[in-house]
Amino acid sequence: MPEESILKEFEKHRYISVETYRKDGRAVRTPVWFVSDGSSLYIRTYDDSGKVKRIRKNKRVRAAPCSFEGAVLGNWLEFEPEFTGEEDEPRLKKMFSAKYGMQFKFTSFLARLRRKRYVMLKLSPKHS
Repeated sequence: MPEESILKEFEKHRYISVETYRKDGRAVRTPVWFVSDGSSLYIRTYDDSGKVKRIRKNKRVRAAPCSFEGAVLGNWLEFEPEFTGEEDEPRLKKMFSAKYGMQFKFTSFLARLRRKRYVMLKLSPKHS
């Protein structure tokens, strides 16, 4: 099945639950904002967040559409995570701004005030 049809289910939602794994194998689920370019999902998170630390140690990642509170609303899919480069940042920021509007601008402003740095993660559907 092509990635585009796999990701259609995600694109009608505002949040995804990202599941990462601790050293002991326990799963940690976190609801996050995301955007899609049709073939991959992208998330933006603080560079010192727990999910980033877990992904750096264990590349296994699953995601499913979810509500704001994290209630799963669709099927889980396996993804291959990859940190994006600075060259991707302007395009991805525009995509996030278009989808989340003032919420995105406000959280970006707060991050600058708190001197927090964001990283962007590309989640590509894993091929079985």
